[in-house]
Amino acid sequence: MKKYILLGLLCSLGAFNALCQLDLKLKFKVTDSLQNSFHEGGRILVHLTKKTGTEPRSKSELTIGYTANVWDLKKDLVIHAMNKEVNVYGLEKLKVKKGDMIYVQAVYKQNENDGQENVEGNLSSQPDSFRLGDKILRPLVFQQTIQAPKVIEHPLVKTIKITSKYLSEFSGRPRTIKASILLPSDYYENPGKVYPICYRAPGLNGRWHAVNNLILKDKEFSELWFSKTGPKVIYVFLDSMGPYGDTYQVDSENNGPCGKALTEELIPAIEKMVGYNPANKMRFLAGCSTGGWVVMGLQIFYPDFFDGAWSYSPDPLEFEHYGLINIYEDETIFYNKYGYLQP
Repeated sequence: MKKYILLGLLCSLGAFNALCQLDLKLKFKVTDSLQNSFHEGGRILVHLTKKTGTEPRSKSELTIGYTANVWDLKKDLVIHAMNKEVNVYGLEKLKVKKGDMIYVQAVYKQNENDGQENVEGNLSSQPDSFRLGDKILRPLVFQQTIQAPKVIEHPLVKTIKITSKYLSEFSGRPRTIKASILLPSDYYENPGKVYPICYRAPGLNGRWHAVNNLILKDKEFSELWFSKTGPKVIYVFLDSMGPYGDTYQVDSENNGPCGKALTEELIPAIEKMVGYNPANKMRFLAGCSTGGWVVMGLQIFYPDFFDGAWSYSPDPLEFEHYGLINIYEDETIFYNKYGYLQP
């Protein structure tokens, strides 16, 4: 018998402005076509919104979460939003009244190597809608696997993706690391030319396809870069993917030897691809926000490997100035040493 991942959404609500009024029953099944790629123990996330124009999973006011630790695929999985095992986020943001149209979509998060939701390998339903207060049972079918975003195809853009031996051994499963590379405009006209190379660490949870926006959406940047007077540097876009979110590109007990994988596996492979010689001592770093912390950390942890770093508006670098707080000396995080409330 065919099995479908179904989301049965049964609504019998009033104003829906308090948790006690949230009476959602959710029902799930798994299709035969997805069963081979289905991983038990994933996180179910159901998104509800009043907004139109985008899929609810990309932006919603309310999210219902449940971890399916035990799931017999031969039976329906039924959960109730009022149960203590179910998490509800953003109830106060979804201000609706009876009769309002609500748009809904669900994701089954099962990619163990990526802490984000709308990423490769997770399952998604099609968007659907219901009118608040209607006694309905409209199933949402999870019939698609989320695909990885593609990096733009361009003569001056290269991509690299490798399986990391270090990270795979740490996690006990294959883990990949990747980057995109933006070449200077005269790269192919000057074979053998020595170019500096700069590694860009993205902001929080930034991805390797950030190069797409610079080329496709930033006209001023693209016109400058591809001109004869554009910067003559090889610019590398690192990826922050990790099992618990951004890895910060450094070794950790949670994410594994990410710094070692970067410096001993990914960067050597990149530089072999583009013809960079480390003896030239022009290997630089740049990043803003979380990326600012990353490049400062990499420069400090690998002082002889990198030749300079530009750190812009970094996350707090040390606990004496953790934002406006000195956690070693201040008596409280709520008031400063002068007695004023911290902003």
